[in-house]
Amino acid sequence: TIVPHHVVGDLESLLYVINLGSIDLHPWLSRTGTLDEPDWAVLDLDPKQAPFGDVVRIARAAGRLLRGIGLRPLLKTSGKQGMHVFVPLRPGYSYDHSRMFTEAVARVLVRELPDIATIERLPDQREGKVYLDFLQNRRSQTIVPPYSVRPVRGASVSTPLQWDELEDATLSPRNFTIHTVPGRVQQFGDLFRAALEDRQDLLPAIAALEEVLRGR
Repeated sequence: TIVPHHVVGDLESLLYVINLGSIDLHPWLSRTGTLDEPDWAVLDLDPKQAPFGDVVRIARAAGRLLRGIGLRPLLKTSGKQGMHVFVPLRPGYSYDHSRMFTEAVARVLVRELPDIATIERLPDQREGKVYLDFLQNRRSQTIVPPYSVRPVRGASVSTPLQWDELEDATLSPRNFTIHTVPGRVQQFGDLFRAALEDRQDLLPAIAALEEVLRGR
């Protein structure tokens, strides 16, 4: 079965899908010219009923781990209660590569934070923990992009964060809305621009991650 998808690559196309009543957009992780090579590896921190504070703790640990193995990860809110950790990839990696890498990262984090983190797929077996979803890394899977508005009360926005903002006790997804995000972008610029420019090599990070796994 062929499933048609919009390719939104210019303002006119964006206005077209908005006119259809679209609110949040969920693109693939790869582009039309390289459908089998993702531009990013993504770890989705999905809390469901877990407290947002647990998401923050796991995001901190993910940032430390990824930076510690030589990567330069990016962070954003999901626009709801979760967060997304992105690693921009250089061309040549497959979805299998990105999925296996993020699974290894998730397993390290679950080992480090077993009281609040899980990779259990079934929601009723997660025991109130944050789900570390590495299965987003597959062909045709979609994820909400930065600056997309979510169809929820308050019109919250999936918003890029600086890593040190995780130390702010007042941090909340409700702080980032269609009313506040434009001013934030004026103040900080596009914190997610590096996702398009800072393409990273996973091989050295994989070797370093293996050392982490051996050490633990």
